[in-house]
Amino acid sequence: MITLRQRCQSEEVNFALANFLDDFRREPSYDYIKDSILDLDYLSDVEKATFAATVDALCSECHIRRPDWIFDPSTYLSKPHFAMNAKGDFRIILLHESPRWFRSRNLFVTSNCLERV
Repeated sequence: MITLRQRCQSEEVNFALANFLDDFRREPSYDYIKDSILDLDYLSDVEKATFAATVDALCSECHIRRPDWIFDPSTYLSKPHFAMNAKGDFRIILLHESPRWFRSRNLFVTSNCLERV
């Protein structure tokens, strides 16, 4: 089992997130998420908020206890962040369809942001 923290330390951020999603959905376990990533200085505030929102959503989906670190104030952005550098009408779409775990952190993403093919 490779934890989220280990993935963040050894993989590029987008790959870490994708691989983590695959692993967690294959075998949901608190052990994947219990260790905080918040002290990893090379992760941006947006990346930390994204990981926290993702973990929050997956815990809800799988009925697993949420780790305390995802509620740290640093996982909530003070300014809105729009995925894909959205502009104009696309921002309105993201404001509307962003899942609540992301929206609560001021992250605006597509409704299928946690889907993998």
